[in-house]
Amino acid sequence: MAKRHIYLLLVAFTTLLALPLPAQNTRREINVMEYYVYKGDTLYVDELPPAVIHPRQTMSRRNWVKYYKRVHNFSKAYPYAVMVARVINQTDSLFEADHYNKRQQDKYLNQMKKPTTITSVSRTSISIR
Repeated sequence: MAKRHIYLLLVAFTTLLALPLPAQNTRREINVMEYYVYKGDTLYVDELPPAVIHPRQTMSRRNWVKYYKRVHNFSKAYPYAVMVARVINQTDSLFEADHYNKRQQDKYLNQMKKPTTITSVSRTSISIR
């Protein structure tokens, strides 16, 4: 029985040795650019894929109004989204660091849900009281 196991291990080992390993594959395709030497200067020649140039997209007045309305609304809402993201990250890190259980998390979140007054909003920060 032991001889049989040794024989199987030997066959498996030699089979593994015969397989080519990717790390040992040293064949690589080399792409050499075509070149010409003209009066001592080397000129390299290559074929470039064609470039596609699309015409400027024109929008109707109605679409431009929609676009600028979205931009305006985004600029108004973005500072609040940044503030909310910051609060969520702080809350998550607090829960993780202090090992809050579900009940403690709910209690903390209910405290956070109490109304707050926003005194001023600028592009970089929001003041909350």
